Amino acid sequence: MMRSLRTQSTRGRGMMMRWSMMKTILITFSAAAFLLMVQVMRLRNFNLKILQQGALSMDGVASRSTATIEVEATAARGSNCYQRLKQMESNITSWLKNKNVTSCRAASSRSQRDNCRSYDNITNLVTHLFVYNPAKRDKYICGGKIVIGPEMIKPLTNEHVTKLCGENLLRSTLKSHSYPYPPTMDNRHKFPGILVQPQMHEKDYSFSTDAISKQASTDDQCDVKCSVSSWSYSIHGVVHHQHVYGTPWHFTFSDEGEKYHPQVEVKKDAWKGNQFFSTTSFQSEIPRSYVYSFKFNTTSMRVQSTAVNYSTAIKGASFLATNCNSKNDRERVVEQLINTPFRVDSLSKCLHNAEPPKGVIMKNTPKSEIMQKYLFHLAFENQHTDDYITEKLWLTLESGTVPVYFGAPNIKEHGLPINSMIHVSDYASIDELAEHLTKVANNETLYNSYQSWRKQPLPKAFLEKYLPVYPGGTDCRLCRWAHARKYGLGWDHQTQTLIPTALSREVCIDEATNLLRSPVVESWWELESGRLLPVKVDSSGSIESASACTLSKERKVKVKRDLIRSVWSSDGVTDLLLEGAPSESLMLRLALPMKQHEQVLFNLDTMWMQDDKSRITLVLVDGSGDGAAQLIAR
Repeated sequence: MMRSLRTQSTRGRGMMMRWSMMKTILITFSAAAFLLMVQVMRLRNFNLKILQQGALSMDGVASRSTATIEVEATAARGSNCYQRLKQMESNITSWLKNKNVTSCRAASSRSQRDNCRSYDNITNLVTHLFVYNPAKRDKYICGGKIVIGPEMIKPLTNEHVTKLCGENLLRSTLKSHSYPYPPTMDNRHKFPGILVQPQMHEKDYSFSTDAISKQASTDDQCDVKCSVSSWSYSIHGVVHHQHVYGTPWHFTFSDEGEKYHPQVEVKKDAWKGNQFFSTTSFQSEIPRSYVYSFKFNTTSMRVQSTAVNYSTAIKGASFLATNCNSKNDRERVVEQLINTPFRVDSLSKCLHNAEPPKGVIMKNTPKSEIMQKYLFHLAFENQHTDDYITEKLWLTLESGTVPVYFGAPNIKEHGLPINSMIHVSDYASIDELAEHLTKVANNETLYNSYQSWRKQPLPKAFLEKYLPVYPGGTDCRLCRWAHARKYGLGWDHQTQTLIPTALSREVCIDEATNLLRSPVVESWWELESGRLLPVKVDSSGSIESASACTLSKERKVKVKRDLIRSVWSSDGVTDLLLEGAPSESLMLRLALPMKQHEQVLFNLDTMWMQDDKSRITLVLVDGSGDGAAQLIAR
């Protein structure tokens, strides 16, 4: 992934704002990354962050040549940070409103200007220091020791400043981290937990990200710290919404199908709007399934139920349904079957035509025991929706009878055993279906051919699809998914597990030029007489060209006389900081080491490029606010 561009003056100073009515200093940052607000005049400074993580989109991937991203910077016009801070003030909690915010640089007295840069007035017990993070994700300061929640203000105590930050406070806030340390598979338990809670309508500024650790914990059931608010149909209804705390990610949960509840349909581009799903669709981020109704041994991979007794079972089919207003017209199919010589007993109120078998009390007898009285059961869904396979099928298989299935169009893609059911869609007419059912019902050998699968291990294709979602719990899988997305690990959608990133987070520098060679290849260009020409940078690198990896300290190059580029990486994210005011147009070209996916451009300062295994995110923070720097994909 790429981190965002930060803004800084050429002297490395940020601007703090001071409340004149009380001894309180407020440090604020840009929306995409931490930023000490500076008042810059004719100054161009911006910082580019390169973040790498596993690809999480379900879109198809086109195989193309190496992608190239370009960041273009032109000469700057001035900016007014005071006005920008006033605009941001509305996002700060109510108790901060109505205060007289003044720019330290704009203060009339020298003592007030010095106050902004003095550590004395931060470390005494009277002054209060607050750090505001308007970003949509956590940020870490003071070497990753302090975390600031998304769009939140955190008060820093005297202990914070003196023991954790020390005199590096201002520099450490400028060099904020996206992660406390480079994320790996081995240290995932050290990261703040994932907290999933009901949708919030108002921002809770009093809830610190630190509190997640108190609620989220690692147990034997999950391999990441996890806390998911419980929900039930009786309280929340059949469609439920939750969000992942500390992110803009909103989830829709439901076991229902989209024909009755259109809001649960998984739309291809919903993820671009931070909308995600946990539904019966296997295209949803966290698939849900009714397969828990179907019991099988996860060691032997065999079913635990036995076939019904052919000799004693009724040579016909049962049908159980209370909803007579299906979306797939199943009632018509059942009526047509009833009107054939084949016996169909509709025992519920929908199309009721028969009394229950002896010993069955409809209100008390479990459905599976009712099904066991018959050789067949009509497992008819109430809609035709891919992957919407409910207990109507799974419970029928569990009961030991043979399902006659009518429902999900892609049922045969789910890897169920051959001859484990009879598909209505395989027959040209209902009469043809009825003839086949009658034939099977009157031939024990033929009937047993639909039951022989019970003596064999379940098919590999079935296990690969359903073991990850069996017995049906979603909490841990949701936390894994969010951990991968939030902290930059890979995600295997099929197995619903964390995996290492395909791209290394190792940062490599060309020793001769100090230009990046990994995770991107960096080059600089300028426009001269209508032609793009390479810029020869001035660096303190060695004479011979060789790559040095695992960047241990900040590296700088002078791109032109009036533009300095710095690069560092301390948390698995690569930062490029540009300082200066170039008098001509310059172009920074970054070649990505991956096959290009569909270009996803959210705006002029955020771009994703990804293939089926990896994603690199480019985020640009332009401190001047005049739009002189922007991302361009070619």
